[in-house]
Amino acid sequence: MYKYHILPHTADVRLKVSGKNLNELFEAALAGMNEIIKPGFCAKKTKPEYTQPVALEARNVTELLVGFLSEVLALSHEKKCIFCEVRFLEFLPTKLSAELRGSAQTSFEEDIKAVTYHEAEVRQNPDASWKTVLVFDI
Repeated sequence: MYKYHILPHTADVRLKVSGKNLNELFEAALAGMNEIIKPGFCAKKTKPEYTQPVALEARNVTELLVGFLSEVLALSHEKKCIFCEVRFLEFLPTKLSAELRGSAQTSFEEDIKAVTYHEAEVRQNPDASWKTVLVFDI
């Protein structure tokens, strides 16, 4: 089960995310973003219709997470699709390649305009787990 909590925010949507490792943190962030876009859609376990490769490089892990979510968001709008699954082929703190799997969707409940850097700082906890807060511009 993914660990994310949607938090109230004045004009945007905040998401508190955690994971045992970086892969899990990224997966939880994707699940949380999808829950904002179309609540309950990914829980239905719809058979994926699309596969989309993504590859990104960044200066640090926070930039990589924001870039990853921004890329998925752009692809979601472009393909009219929600990408509920991700399989990481390569995962380093500053570089990743992955395969997204998603299903067509005619509409989104919430239109996220951007994934922002406001409050975003991926940090490792003393128990070696990871956490961050993300703010989505709606």
